[in-house]
Amino acid sequence: MYVNIKTGMFLLLCFACEIIIPDCASAAWEEPTGKPFKRAMIFSGLALDFTAYIGLYDAAVDNHCEPDLIIATSGGAVAAAIIAAYPDKAERLKYLESEEFFDFLNSVTIEEARPAPYLAQLVRWFPRKYGLAPLTPDLFARPLASLPPPAENNSFNIPFPTRAKGPRIILIAGRMDYTKGNALRPGRKLFTETWFTDALTGAFLEGFNSPVATRYPRCSIACPVSVETENLVADGLKASIAEPHLLVPTCVDGKWYTGGAIDLWPVELAASLAEETVLPKLGNLTRIVETIFGSVFQYSNRKRLQDIEKNTVATRVDMEDNREAMKEVSFWFNIRLDRMAGRNDTSCLSHRRSSSGYLIPRPRIYYKGPKDYDDFLYRVGVQYEYGYRCGQKSLGS
Repeated sequence: MYVNIKTGMFLLLCFACEIIIPDCASAAWEEPTGKPFKRAMIFSGLALDFTAYIGLYDAAVDNHCEPDLIIATSGGAVAAAIIAAYPDKAERLKYLESEEFFDFLNSVTIEEARPAPYLAQLVRWFPRKYGLAPLTPDLFARPLASLPPPAENNSFNIPFPTRAKGPRIILIAGRMDYTKGNALRPGRKLFTETWFTDALTGAFLEGFNSPVATRYPRCSIACPVSVETENLVADGLKASIAEPHLLVPTCVDGKWYTGGAIDLWPVELAASLAEETVLPKLGNLTRIVETIFGSVFQYSNRKRLQDIEKNTVATRVDMEDNREAMKEVSFWFNIRLDRMAGRNDTSCLSHRRSSSGYLIPRPRIYYKGPKDYDDFLYRVGVQYEYGYRCGQKSLGS
């Protein structure tokens, strides 16, 4: 029988489809469905009052809705590191009352006690916030405070956990893609959002773009993210808490990092990895802090927070009153009038040790660290109970 070329090609195509299509359908059926994690909990920046996040996590565990993934940034990275190092609740609470934790909170040193130099920098910060900066920000000049590097026996010098008990951890930091401040920066992306985690979790993160860079294309953050899976928890912690202009940038494996403020509310990352997200609902950043971060990363955290309100989040834990609730027990910075020149106060760095007084009291920046061990125990206890109470209210059955 004579078969023309068109008919022959049609029959050949049908024969090929009959062989190939069942295999493709079978392959598609075998592909995993759903997301790799059931529940993600976000620990955002909560100043140095991160003990509240420990209470929130313990409330989730006690109500049988513990997360199997914690995404932490800025101050929240400390709480995530503690959970990674001490998955058992009893051991975790014991560490919170330990001298090691007391020494960690008391090791903050004010680098410049006078507020005037920082107020003078506002002239630079405001134009940078709106993208009107021809030069790269010099993050090594005049940091507010510093932290000593972790000791060799530090509890956080451990690999990122992959054990069955306890959650996986992702710590967020901003990598600096330039080495010299005040260099010309027209059209350059200066930072890369970096995710420190274990290799198993990192396999799910390949090919991701920064949610912030995608949402705000005019910011100074590059689109592709960097996933680091070969570092210790201490490395990710140091990188995440080294906030711009507040602490000096930190070096990890020859790369400089400037803190987790690059993305304080990583809800898109949580939604892509977990079926359910638990997000603490915090208040807005103060105008000064928002201006500092905006001048570096060139997008508004207030606008970011407003956009996040539109995202679908399974559970929002109301912690908007955290500043007022922990006002007297906060570990943060404060400005008060000092009447004594060179007063012997370890929370305020001063090179003068005379006992003479000022004719007119002068404003000085202080770190509100614990006065003694008993004061430390009281503050940590109040912060923990606040977080636990908020968790019980939102997650309790």
